[in-house]
Formats: sequence, C-alpha cells, structure tokens
Amino acid sequence: EEIASEYRRVLIAHRDAPRLFAEQAPTGPHRIKLYDAAVGAFLDAGLAAPEAVAMATFYRNFLLGMIAEEARQLSPTRRGGLRPTVALGAELSHLGDELRHYPNLHGAAELLTKIEPEKLFRLGLKVLLDGMECRVTESAGGSRR
Repeated sequence: EEIASEYRRVLIAHRDAPRLFAEQAPTGPHRIKLYDAAVGAFLDAGLAAPEAVAMATFYRNFLLGMIAEEARQLSPTRRGGLRPTVALGAELSHLGDELRHYPNLHGAAELLTKIEPEKLFRLGLKVLLDGMECRVTESAGGSRR
C-alpha cells in the first residue's frame, strides 16, 4: 500500500506522467526495476511465474488507470470542470421524479459528490490487494478455479 501511495503521489505531481506511464510499456531501467520488483513480490508469495507476471501486470494497470484518471480530473483543461462522480451526482439531483427509474441510485447524489479521488484510490487498492491475497492463499493451498 505504501509503495502504491508513493507511486500515486509522484505521478500526480508531474502533469503528464500518469498519462505517459499508462500509454507506454514499462521500458527503461527504472520502470523495468519497478516491474521486476512487483513480479518478485508475487513469486515470493508462492505464485508460479505466469500468474506472478499476470498479477503484476494487473496491479500495474490498476494503479496507472486510477492515477491517470485522477490526473485527468485535475487537469485545468478538462471539460465541465467536475469530477465524474460529482457530475453524476449533479445529474441525479436534477432528475426529480425520473430518479425512480434508477432505484439503486436513490440517495446517491450527495454521496457521489463527496467521493474524493484519494479515498477512491485507497478503496480500490484495498479491494485489489485483498483479492490478490486470497488468490495467493488459494494458490498455496493448491486449489484452482
């Protein structure tokens, strides 16, 4: 979690970095070293090489996707100037009686406007890491789906 949070902090601090990192393969000695460390962590946890590479790739894609989206939302040139969750919340609050067509979103307008990108990142990261931990445990027990 600490590494992911630091990675997020560094990339957000550099305007184009999240987009460039997300769009390009992890080439160059520094990025390859990060990728190697991620694969190594999954190998050390007991996953076979193909699954360790897949998990590291999935982890990288999650991080870069979330960070790139957050950076895009922070961009002063972004249309509308609202985070997607805030824009959806505003749209829901203007639906009035039409909101009945979306019963699962009843009452969500206020909640959506309060979702902070960092909290969303941490929640997604926790879910991802918990799922990965379950996968490592399953792999260690020899169970396969």
